[in-house]
Amino acid sequence: MKGLLKKTAFIGLASVLVAAGDAANSAQTAAIPCWEDPAVSRVNTLAPRDELVPFANETAARAWANLERPREDSPYVMSLNGDWEFEWRARPDSAAVRRGRIAVPGCWQLQGDYDPPIYTNYTYPHVNNPPHIMEDPPTNFTQYVYRNPLGVYRRTFKLPDRWKGRRIVMRFNGVASAFFLRMNGREVGYAEDSRMPAEFDVTPYLDKSGNLVEVSVYRWCDGSYLEDQDFWRLSGIYRDVWLQAEGLDTPHDVRDAAHLPPVADPEKWSPENPKLYVRTWQSANGDWYAWADGYRDIAISNSVVYVNGERLVVRGVNRHEMSPRGGYAVTHEEMERDVRLIKEYGFNAVRTCHYPNDSYWYRLCDKYGLLLVCEANVECHGSGQGNARRSLACRKEWRGSFVERGVNMVKTYRHHPSIYFWSLGNECWEGENLQAEYDAIKSIDESRPVQYSTDRPVPYSDILAPMYWPAARCEGYVTNAPPKPLVQCEYLHAMGNAGGSQESHWELVARNRHYQGGFIWDFADQALLGADGNLKYGGDFGDSPNDGGFCCNGIFDAFRRPHGSALEARALNLGACSLSLPNAPGATLRQSASLRGTHADRQIGDIVFKPNFYRAPTDNDRGWKMPSVCRIWKNATETGKVPDGCTSDIATQELPDGSLKVEWLFVAAEGLPDIPRAGLTFRVCGGTNTLVRWRGRGPWENYCDRRAATNVGEWQMSVAELNPNNYVIPGEQGYRTETTRLEIGTLVVEAADGSSFGFNVWPWTQQDLEHARHVEELPEPDGTLTVNIDAAQMGVGGDDSWSAHARALPQFRVHSGRKYRLSLILHEEEP
Repeated sequence: MKGLLKKTAFIGLASVLVAAGDAANSAQTAAIPCWEDPAVSRVNTLAPRDELVPFANETAARAWANLERPREDSPYVMSLNGDWEFEWRARPDSAAVRRGRIAVPGCWQLQGDYDPPIYTNYTYPHVNNPPHIMEDPPTNFTQYVYRNPLGVYRRTFKLPDRWKGRRIVMRFNGVASAFFLRMNGREVGYAEDSRMPAEFDVTPYLDKSGNLVEVSVYRWCDGSYLEDQDFWRLSGIYRDVWLQAEGLDTPHDVRDAAHLPPVADPEKWSPENPKLYVRTWQSANGDWYAWADGYRDIAISNSVVYVNGERLVVRGVNRHEMSPRGGYAVTHEEMERDVRLIKEYGFNAVRTCHYPNDSYWYRLCDKYGLLLVCEANVECHGSGQGNARRSLACRKEWRGSFVERGVNMVKTYRHHPSIYFWSLGNECWEGENLQAEYDAIKSIDESRPVQYSTDRPVPYSDILAPMYWPAARCEGYVTNAPPKPLVQCEYLHAMGNAGGSQESHWELVARNRHYQGGFIWDFADQALLGADGNLKYGGDFGDSPNDGGFCCNGIFDAFRRPHGSALEARALNLGACSLSLPNAPGATLRQSASLRGTHADRQIGDIVFKPNFYRAPTDNDRGWKMPSVCRIWKNATETGKVPDGCTSDIATQELPDGSLKVEWLFVAAEGLPDIPRAGLTFRVCGGTNTLVRWRGRGPWENYCDRRAATNVGEWQMSVAELNPNNYVIPGEQGYRTETTRLEIGTLVVEAADGSSFGFNVWPWTQQDLEHARHVEELPEPDGTLTVNIDAAQMGVGGDDSWSAHARALPQFRVHSGRKYRLSLILHEEEP
């Protein structure tokens, strides 16, 4: 262990693991600590390998391979999950210690009063001077105070007598971000790469009478510069930990079981038919092993990817390994729920953004049939901001880290048939280190293509895998003999009420073989459950820097309830949609004579009609700066005065049957910004239990650019059911289009003259939805409802959420220079 101690920042590794006070005042040496040295990532670990579990008989081994029994059913496996003693310091050399107990697997930020969770997209939450961690960051950073928190885990165990004579391996499936292992007072080893398993042969360090294991976990290390993913920054032993007693002849790799003959003429594995063959073998010492094997072919020919000879169409979704309650600690039950949900919604592929997942995830995808892009734990986005040549991908001293992370991933997971592509990582800009990683992966696995995300073809990616290209740009690439297939690694940024214009991509996929689909960003909101029972996003824990609600961009919310974008994706994935586009807004509107004027409020009975040209901004709206771009329309809504050159007229007529006819004509002058919505708004009595019936598109929330999941019919819901209210940051929601009849309690609103309208019914005001930054900040319903009746509302958009591409496509906007008309008949029915 001399190498380990030499690289430690303290006189001995024991100095950071012994009782409080002893470590705090240790003199530092001049040696570079492991956790600030990019040349050192692992010390005394076993070589990466498959998860191979020894069983006492073939039946048990086969059941494990079929996911019918847990590994702990083996007499040669001892789980170390559970309750551990815990000590925490704000920095490794701090004298102040907090003690308690902590659950493993878990993240310490979610289990007590320690340093807070931090959410940031690409801004490093620590100092940005690779590979250093302990230098001063900006004074407003959380890390300025919590420089490099250290968590020390301890627990005892005793070995079973039947394990005598076996090699004892301790496996950590995931620890963030770096850790030292100590057994019975002796240093065992060190590991980085928080998303890969680390195994240690602890046999020489054990005592048959009882054992004390100590794990010292650092929140940050030099490897954190390669883990700059868009996600929550959390720490701890967050995946399973176990001991495994092996025979000395245990195969290191499935490939080492050379006596296993190949399956003759195997049935091919695919997402539609995930055929697996469970292979079993017995080692010389009598242990039984099993593995679920699958066969499928992948090829690229003429810039098209083929799987089993068929053109591949990727209906994919990106998935962070994240739980609202456990953070990084995701249970097997939660993983299986996610797989089932992804399959149910018609997806056939998942990108493990942006790191390898827990080993159980791959086995589930093998079984249920999901194609995987398995991505290396490599992202250094923040290192190249402002100058891409500063990226770690261009720096020779980091080349070994790039290569090692890619190679270890492949050697660990290469036998899973679900993995059809490897990914070098994400958002590292471009550089020589990516080429080195690509070459190293190809040298050990030529059976799979390798991808990396860039906007141009590069030699270290077998396909073009860009991000957030609108369909028009995709068409420009694939039309003229593209050099490589196009599969977007991220598209449709599903932040909040989004997911518009999905059809434009799938229409192109259907008619051009080179565009082969892509992966929606992303699967579920990365919101964390706070102590108050509410979902939190960046900044809610006092974390700095942070990127606010940018972590909440899933087609499902954090509890896996679908957003409208998920329902739309399901309809498109399963083929239950029409690819026709709506008529341009205003194309069939008619003029009508009425009172002229810019003050257009009118009262009919107890109802006061107000023109409404604005909407509570969605996340996408904020991305393309709608509140400022369309300020003129917000002012018009609030003041009742339309801009110069515009007219807004309401005319009413009492009909012989006692009903009221309401005619509204709005003429928008040329040259003004697009209009968020054009319609009328009013308030009526009612609450969340009020029944709403309508004839129009439903049952789900829908907009002019997101309605494939809906049909025109007759529907009914309560006001509470009408509004999903599961967008972490509230805004425009609960809309229904192409409506010809609306009933709100006893009030009936019908479209006249063959027209239709869109509507909202909310238990809040539009201002409530605009100003609340969390769902729980919306006021309690006060017994009145807001009703919007629109001639038109712009689509929700979503090619991205931060640029002009966040807005709806032009055909789904409400343009100025046009006329918009509502023709309504209102009456009241007997209860």
